[in-house]
Amino acid sequence: MDWSKARLVAPESKKLISLRIDADIVEFFRNQGKGYQTRMNAVLRAYMEAVAKKD
Repeated sequence: MDWSKARLVAPESKKLISLRIDADIVEFFRNQGKGYQTRMNAVLRAYMEAVAKKD
């Protein structure tokens, strides 16, 4: 395997915030198992991209 052209790609950094979310929404995502914050981020990203497409 030739790794001579490989390059380091750093993951996007996340921003730590405090966010008030309804308890039932948090519970729903937590019940989905490990990685619930990542899934919440994915839902928010999908919404952001959908709204941006409309403009």
